Amino acid sequence: MSLKHKIIFDTINYLGIDPDIFFETGTGEAETLRAMQASEYFEWHFSGEVDLHEYLKSLEVMMYCPNATVVYGPSKEVMPRLLPHLQNRKIVFWLDAHFNEGHELFESGCPTMDELGNIAAHHPEGNLIFIDDAHLFGVDPAYPTPEDIGRWVRYHGYGIERVEDIYCIAKD
Repeated sequence: MSLKHKIIFDTINYLGIDPDIFFETGTGEAETLRAMQASEYFEWHFSGEVDLHEYLKSLEVMMYCPNATVVYGPSKEVMPRLLPHLQNRKIVFWLDAHFNEGHELFESGCPTMDELGNIAAHHPEGNLIFIDDAHLFGVDPAYPTPEDIGRWVRYHGYGIERVEDIYCIAKD
């Protein structure tokens, strides 16, 4: 088990939550999706991937997992399509959509603030949110600053803690 996956499971256990759904942005090769699916913590798993090559690889990896859905497209389009159908569900979000140099869908930079906006608009209560690659926030100009994340957290009544390279965000 990777350190990142351990942080997810330890946080779920520490907070004593019983999540229904794992929702990931940035599937990559489905490493995190596979780990969450194998854990049996969640009834259903959703993941969105903007890179066609990575999306096709993840479909192949997850093809025998009946409770996992991988969707092709940018998170700013995938999340508003899926989240309204997941009302009244306890969701763990893993936001891991990366800025990919030269990728036309990421011309405006890292999608994290759009992703947080979609969570607030479509599923504002009872979430646990993890944001990967915290070391890039405020350093890489394509990413929001830690202050941007902190403002969103405070405005929406969440608390935040950085654990290793992950922002862990939960309702206060």
